[in-house]
Amino acid sequence: MYYYPDRVEVYSLGLSLLWISVEQMERGEVQSKPRNPVLANLLRDVLAIW
Repeated sequence: MYYYPDRVEVYSLGLSLLWISVEQMERGEVQSKPRNPVLANLLRDVLAIW
């Protein structure tokens, strides 16, 4: 995890979601489903305060 003044970047070696295309994401056809809900919730809460 890298913290910058204007963003937070998370580096993950997890598998890519090969069944989802970039075009589908751009059109908003894909709903977010965190692979790690605990980390996702933690980041949501931290970023809400930040």
